[in-house]
Amino acid sequence: MRIDPTTQAQLLELSEIRTGIDVNKARRESLPERAELTRLVSDASQSRTETARSRLASRDMESDVRKLEADLEKLRRREADDRQTLGVVADPSRRKDLEHDLRSTQRRRELLQEELSEVRQKREAYAANAGDAVTRAEDAVAAARRALESAEEPLLNDDVRLHKELEILRGKIEAEVLRKFDRLESDIGVAVARIDGRTCQSCFMELDAPTLDTFTALPADEVTRCPECGAYLVRPKTLAASKKY
Repeated sequence: MRIDPTTQAQLLELSEIRTGIDVNKARRESLPERAELTRLVSDASQSRTETARSRLASRDMESDVRKLEADLEKLRRREADDRQTLGVVADPSRRKDLEHDLRSTQRRRELLQEELSEVRQKREAYAANAGDAVTRAEDAVAAARRALESAEEPLLNDDVRLHKELEILRGKIEAEVLRKFDRLESDIGVAVARIDGRTCQSCFMELDAPTLDTFTALPADEVTRCPECGAYLVRPKTLAASKKY
């Protein structure tokens, strides 16, 4: 198959632009800022889950607080009743029972007050930590997004430039040649490549000496293909000839 050297050079440039676009995409996907954003988004999701649990726990504790407060109020009334009754009862046996009940009630009230204080502190801690954790996580995600946008910007700008060059170049090549190029690219990936010394720059396999001798003897407009991967190989002879057009 024969394709004029200028078109072969254009196909090579087209293929190299495609490779540049793919490299840009790979670089964007492997940016450390992207990995950090992914990690922080996961952390934020976990933080929201933990926050929901904390708020639920806080509401549950609110019910516990109300119950403890009600129990504490009953003990206070009982304690007050015992003291009031002791002030008017003279019977020794009755007074002994009241004093015993008063001491018991006081101990229970003190223990209940301590328990109530602990539950209130836990409830407040859950409520406070819930909001703070989500805010910190969301702030970290926002900062990571800004860092990623900053790191991606030059790559995205380069991507826009490459796509414009690709479009302009495709407009210079005959439609039938483009169809063959597109089919080959779909089949093997890198459709057109240089020969670097003895190496095919599509599959990076070294060509044997007889194959290279055959390629050298061919005219500049003859299309050569890598015997390993099938890519069109643009020879130095062809590139040199393309500059004369």
